Amino acid sequence: MTTQTKPPPTTSTGHVTLLGVLWTLTSAVAHAQAMGQGLISYAQPIILFLGVGAVVVALVAAVFKPEVVRHAVWAAVILTVIFFILRNTSALTSAVAGG
Repeated sequence: MTTQTKPPPTTSTGHVTLLGVLWTLTSAVAHAQAMGQGLISYAQPIILFLGVGAVVVALVAAVFKPEVVRHAVWAAVILTVIFFILRNTSALTSAVAGG
């Protein structure tokens, strides 16, 4: 009976490059999480875009249906509160951790 020997697995240069890029990105995200502000700074433009979009849509809807003005005001208030929390996250975290 003959035994078949398998050649040792080889990795291509593309796989090694992909692993290097993923390692770098993962460590960058982990570092941002450790610092506390990195991920928040990534999220702010997205939240700003969606929040301003909600306010604009509500105001445009208010042109056609005046009862919707109340929703536009609430969207603006919620956007302001979210940005206040995001801007003061480090102060709020230290206040909670300090007692």
